[in-house]
Amino acid sequence: MRRQHRASLSPEKYGLRYSRVDVALRAPPGDGWVIAGLLLFVAIFALGVGLIVPAGQKLATLAKSGAAATELAEAVHRLRMLSWIDVALLAVAIFLMTTKPF
Repeated sequence: MRRQHRASLSPEKYGLRYSRVDVALRAPPGDGWVIAGLLLFVAIFALGVGLIVPAGQKLATLAKSGAAATELAEAVHRLRMLSWIDVALLAVAIFLMTTKPF
């Protein structure tokens, strides 16, 4: 059986230097908070781009078109709830990054 050199298995070979994969491979045990924080930041970005921005655009469209008050109230409620979820995820990410619990 042929042994591969350690450098041939490094993340740099595949262009993954300084990526989350590289961080996960090189992080010593007990640094799970780094991975959790990074994943939360990705989730926060996805929530903002995927749900909050379209909800805001829908609210603007409804407001310009003179929609019924109930429709506007529902759109405002949805945007407010998504924003609170986003803030909660951000608070958890900040907590993980500052306290390093695990």
